[in-house]
Amino acid sequence: MPVYPASLPNLPVGTRESRPSNRAVTQMAGGPARMRRLYTRVPLILVPPPQRYVLNLAQRNTMRTFFDDETESGSLSFQWLNPIPDLGMVEVRFVKDPEFTPVSAGVSDRLYECDVSFEVKDA
Repeated sequence: MPVYPASLPNLPVGTRESRPSNRAVTQMAGGPARMRRLYTRVPLILVPPPQRYVLNLAQRNTMRTFFDDETESGSLSFQWLNPIPDLGMVEVRFVKDPEFTPVSAGVSDRLYECDVSFEVKDA
């Protein structure tokens, strides 16, 4: 299983953590709605703010190679140590393909905002 490259930054402050809804709501003819749980577990979704998840040119190339080759265009999960504090080594996969936006005008020292989302299995 691929491992998240150590040369790439961990998630920045402001990373949004969320989970998909895990309940079914049934409206009753009278009285309160009935709610029940759908699944025993739902994945944790991590969405770093692009304006804070900034990569230099080398890191952008590393992320692109990691996504395209190591995770086979995001179809494979990968191991990541502490994407958020105290989580430990977790299995993660890409939910959204990385998108890069240049934020500086340099050539060799150009910086890129990286817009990407991750799904943490069994967090």
